[in-house]
Amino acid sequence: MRISISTEARRALRLIAPLLALIVAPSLRSAVRFERLTLLDSPAIAELGAFDVILCRNVLIYFGEPRVHSVAATLASALRPDGLLAVGVSESLLRAGTSLVCDERGGSFFYRRARS
Repeated sequence: MRISISTEARRALRLIAPLLALIVAPSLRSAVRFERLTLLDSPAIAELGAFDVILCRNVLIYFGEPRVHSVAATLASALRPDGLLAVGVSESLLRAGTSLVCDERGGSFFYRRARS
């Protein structure tokens, strides 16, 4: 599978990549794990388990409409009941028809998985 990313998007990613270094407080290190995977790999995401919170800000804007729908469904299924998915202000999932409930706070969209 091949994903097409615009030249502008590639430039933006190269500019922000050095800023993405994260420092985790020593008291939290044992509870934090960083993984690299593609959002298009549903089985790999499912293998990670269920999440209380997923931060996916300013990522979905680089996908076409069909991909946004499939990624939103994958992330929604990876949330625990009442888990939150955070996306950027330009990434409303309302058009994706997800099972998540939307809550906008301070220019950011949060989507909550409803309890079954």
